[in-house]
Amino acid sequence: MPSYEVEVVHVSQVLAELVREDKIKFTKKVPLTVTWHDPCHIGRHCGIYEEPRDILRAIPGIKLLEMERIKDQAWCCGAGAGVRTAFPELSFKISSERIEEAKATGAEAIATCCPYCEQSLSDPIRRNREKLKLYDLTDLMLMAL
Repeated sequence: MPSYEVEVVHVSQVLAELVREDKIKFTKKVPLTVTWHDPCHIGRHCGIYEEPRDILRAIPGIKLLEMERIKDQAWCCGAGAGVRTAFPELSFKISSERIEEAKATGAEAIATCCPYCEQSLSDPIRRNREKLKLYDLTDLMLMAL
């Protein structure tokens, strides 16, 4: 297999660096308490835990509240490894438990940066008519620009 001298990084790493370097400047306050869901792919597989949190902490008005299980101990959203497709009810149960953990923080919203997590976590929010909002990290950033 050929070797390439290219470093692959996640968008949250690039955005966190731009925020640190003041190349992205947040000008609007986003008055919201948020909890962060660590996606399996960027977390356990890539070790990316701090960059998304750094971005959230940099957004004026956002208060970050951590769930009980975070980083490498975070629970799956229920979509991983094909569970959502093969076992939809199990997936719903898993994502519902994660939503309950998010609600226990007292946060108004849960944020993540994985489309699979967003899809999976939105199911119990929608079906159970939860007041908890779900945001992609980049949506929260956009709200602050």
